[in-house]
Amino acid sequence: MLRPANGGCRVSRNDVSDHEPVKQHPHRSQVLLDSWFCLASLRVLDIAGAEHAFTTGKIGQTSFEKALRPSSEKIGMMNGFGCFPDKVAPEKNTGTFIPGDFEHEIATNFLLKGKGLVVLTSCSHRGVINTIRQAQTASGISKVHAVIGGFHIVRPLSDDYIHQVIAALKEIGPDYLVLAHCCGERFYDLARAELPDKVIHSAVGTRFVFGT
Repeated sequence: MLRPANGGCRVSRNDVSDHEPVKQHPHRSQVLLDSWFCLASLRVLDIAGAEHAFTTGKIGQTSFEKALRPSSEKIGMMNGFGCFPDKVAPEKNTGTFIPGDFEHEIATNFLLKGKGLVVLTSCSHRGVINTIRQAQTASGISKVHAVIGGFHIVRPLSDDYIHQVIAALKEIGPDYLVLAHCCGERFYDLARAELPDKVIHSAVGTRFVFGT
């Protein structure tokens, strides 16, 4: 069984009953039950050859990427919702609204037997390159078969920034890039021009089938 390299825990199907949800910790990677659990939850993917699924845990901002147009957040709980003060950095506990950095965002990933990782990016507020690299770090696997989801590359990000992202994607070398929401038409055009055999423009209701 795949064991996350950065301190996550392993979970087997037998560890959780049919009606009990899996609780995820936002700051560490964790193997989900396997493709059975994730397919039941996502419904948009058919990954017949998936050996395991896991979360990235906290996505570090280790590349040139920066959070675009960050929202504001106030640490604390209100009516059962919010952020637990003891789960975030002390400097964030100001009692007032502060710029959000999306450190709660994680990605869900599948290990496809014989082909590598399938990375579901969520929205990539922490950066799509950072997200992919965190999946590689968490799994210890460098080969990426597909990256699917939002890349969060929209205006006012420049062509220079987009070319940096494309260059980093070329270095990582995924087989497919499946662009969903918030990717931006300019990014799609430039990525398609440089990676014509890899870029797929997704749409609502599209089903992607992965297998060995």
